Amino acid sequence: MKGLKDGKFSIIAFAFLLLIFISNSFAQNSKCKNASAETDDDLMCANELVEFAKLHKVKQMQGKVLINRAEYPLLSVIDIYVVSKLDAKSLPSDLVKQLVPFKRFKTNERGEFCLTGLAEGNYVLNVGTSEGGFNCTWLKVKVTKSGSEKPIKIDLTLGT
Repeated sequence: MKGLKDGKFSIIAFAFLLLIFISNSFAQNSKCKNASAETDDDLMCANELVEFAKLHKVKQMQGKVLINRAEYPLLSVIDIYVVSKLDAKSLPSDLVKQLVPFKRFKTNERGEFCLTGLAEGNYVLNVGTSEGGFNCTWLKVKVTKSGSEKPIKIDLTLGT
């Protein structure tokens, strides 16, 4: 009788430890490895806006900011706007007129970002630098469970 109780205890303990392991695995997969920090830095743009009408559908808002499509890292600032609906024809900056950014993040020194605390939904990103000199890039992003896991690449070009 005593051996049976010890066996049940072992099974319950094993099941509990397995449940904790699985929960931690899912939690780690849904979060950023290196989450971007929120910032109060100004977002500065040069004389042009670069806008992409294409909608990016992603599971996690993460990616890298590039200079002229080259792998040069750039410390950037990202404004995030929450929008109710994204339509394919509208330019991103037109969707956020009269809105203020929901959050502002900065990339790491490698130009990488991973934005946390964002629910599934529709967003517009405005990407620039805190020092200016680069044209800001605007894009539309939908965060959804069925979205791509591929990081977003955002290109900044030098202003004139």
